[in-house]
Amino acid sequence: MQQNPTEKQSTASIKSQFKITGGFGFLVILNLIFGYLTLKILLSSDNTADETTFSSSLLVIFFLIGLNLLFLWLLMSFAKSIIIDKNGITFRNPVFSFIMKKYFWSDLDYYIELEEESETGAVHEALWLIKDHQVKGRISAFFYSNYKELKSSLRLKNRGKRNYTPIFQLLAIVGLKQITD
Repeated sequence: MQQNPTEKQSTASIKSQFKITGGFGFLVILNLIFGYLTLKILLSSDNTADETTFSSSLLVIFFLIGLNLLFLWLLMSFAKSIIIDKNGITFRNPVFSFIMKKYFWSDLDYYIELEEESETGAVHEALWLIKDHQVKGRISAFFYSNYKELKSSLRLKNRGKRNYTPIFQLLAIVGLKQITD
């Protein structure tokens, strides 16, 4: 018995594909550059410096380590690997793949579309998955080359396009603002 092509697609899972020239590649390059610079500074630091130079060197090192941690956090929080199947959607951390969050379709209420501004000022379409007025997941065209395929695979109601300021978007993503209808 042959399977209908539409049935085959409904049971198959769809995996996100990172856009190397987009947000994912940008964050990976930032992590590599600042990691290299920090390592270079740490290895070339002079241990015979006087107390004033040592404290300023220590401040620079802590600043660079802080930047490294910030860029690593951005990579781990915003560039998630996504798997969509008939049961739900899974967000997996790209650095530590054992860290993941699975949502069944019944766990989510709806999704909204909006435009997000990237670091370069370019505007990219994004989808926010909403449950109880909170953003539970995010899919951005800035990070994924198969964004349209991911969008068409969602089994949630689309509540349309929204326009939010960048500050509101940041606060909503980190859970400090609610999405109202």
